[in-house]
Amino acid sequence: MELLLLWGNKILSLDYNQMSSALGLAGTQSGGLWAFTADGSMSKRFHPGKAAHSGIIAAELARRGFFGPGQILEAEDGGFCQATSNEFDLARIIEGLGEIYETGFLCLKPYPNCASVHSSIDAALKLKNDNKIAPEDIKEIVVNTSGGVILQCGWDYEPLSVLQAQMSLKYAVAVAVIDGEVTMDQFSEERIRAPEILQLTKKIKVVLDKEIDRGYPEKFSSNVEIHLQDGSIVSAYVEHPKGSPDNPMRAEEVERKFLHLSSGIISKEKALRIIEIVRKLEDLSELPQLTYLLV
Repeated sequence: MELLLLWGNKILSLDYNQMSSALGLAGTQSGGLWAFTADGSMSKRFHPGKAAHSGIIAAELARRGFFGPGQILEAEDGGFCQATSNEFDLARIIEGLGEIYETGFLCLKPYPNCASVHSSIDAALKLKNDNKIAPEDIKEIVVNTSGGVILQCGWDYEPLSVLQAQMSLKYAVAVAVIDGEVTMDQFSEERIRAPEILQLTKKIKVVLDKEIDRGYPEKFSSNVEIHLQDGSIVSAYVEHPKGSPDNPMRAEEVERKFLHLSSGIISKEKALRIIEIVRKLEDLSELPQLTYLLV
């Protein structure tokens, strides 16, 4: 099967797989859909860039007199609220406007994967470090978490892609226990297929915890139990994952993450200069002093 698309004076030819990808990418642009969890596809990488692109295009169009809908949220026919929910409270949209600033409640991610599994990583790393656990000592790992996390990330792990690994709860816990860290190094094409990690993921069971589930999504809590071959059990409960507003990362931890992520992309000297400027951001007289370093 072949699909022919007319684009300007060009004809684009797509085979079956390309057609499937094109339809998936078109669908995901309708609202950041999460179908990528089914096959590890790349669309999640596309979402933030597309959102930023759409915002810039909208601002440029408006500036040039292109007239957009003034009731995009509340319109009875076609408004966002009506289109996505049968029940909604419009008053909440402006509740605390000018008084409550949501940026103060944002999370910074200490690990380069889905934030839904970060409390499980925190617990796994604590158990690894406190008990000096080796993979061969483990009989079973039980992760007690919420239904939302199970739906998003609790499926059986298969190394389909790096993104699939980044969304997987079982991979995250397994690599935390084996490597004792979760950084970009744990999400290479080679590491996500390592036999010892695949073997440990088969020993991980994800269980719905009703108490944790009642707190979701206000809290992304997790309780991890490691059942050892000698019959003993060690466990760790994490109510608020590292990087959340209730358990924030320290400034030095954020800077260390930036240095790690920027390594190989910009020089260390430039990275350290960026850190120095950001530390004094409120005293910056001109923004280009920072932005020219980011390119």
